[in-house]
Amino acid sequence: MTRAITICSIVTMFALADNSAVAQSLKLVDKPLEEQLDENSTTIAGTVLVGVQRGGRHVEKFTLAARLPDKFRKSEVCLELVSANGRYSVRESYRYEDAGGTDATTVAPVGLEFSTAHADYLRRQGAHGVAALLTSGDCDGARGTPTVAIWDGADDGEIELLFNSFDADQVFAYVNGASEAIACDPVRAESLSAYDTVCVLDNAGLSGTVEIELYRYVNRKTVEPDVFHLDLFGE
Repeated sequence: MTRAITICSIVTMFALADNSAVAQSLKLVDKPLEEQLDENSTTIAGTVLVGVQRGGRHVEKFTLAARLPDKFRKSEVCLELVSANGRYSVRESYRYEDAGGTDATTVAPVGLEFSTAHADYLRRQGAHGVAALLTSGDCDGARGTPTVAIWDGADDGEIELLFNSFDADQVFAYVNGASEAIACDPVRAESLSAYDTVCVLDNAGLSGTVEIELYRYVNRKTVEPDVFHLDLFGE
């Protein structure tokens, strides 16, 4: 009898853990997920900032999650994906659902309803071969403030900013007005149409609103800096 009760308790514990894991999620507003893959055409990003993510250096399972700042829980959010070669893309609106009634301040990452049919193709793109941008507001409106998308559960990974530098010779970033610049690196994908540069940020002490100043050097001249704001979980 005691053994039966113990087994029942263990089964219940795992069931509760599983429910907790799926209680919070970002659900597609319009199903099914629409992925665009065209080997004969490319998407050229018209904006400088293309991706804000963790775990993008090596992605295997292509699962997505995020630690949601409060305002991301109160409205729709927009997910934009694009491969470095510009041939694969996704643009979908999501809505936050908290089926378990958990506290909105929970630190647990929230999973996105995302399952790609093109994982093999995306793996072949190599390190930083796909960029994820998750912004507040639906995809039909003006682009909102980005937060960090998390690939394959890499929640403790460094923050990767993916940029279209428009063929700059060198790219540097400053975080929150720091005096020391972060040197950015070229993306080493086979073909670069959507973006070409990755800047890796140290996570230490970054939360709330984070300001990024991006400086691009073209023909030994500084282009007017681009200023971005990220909305990270925390105060």
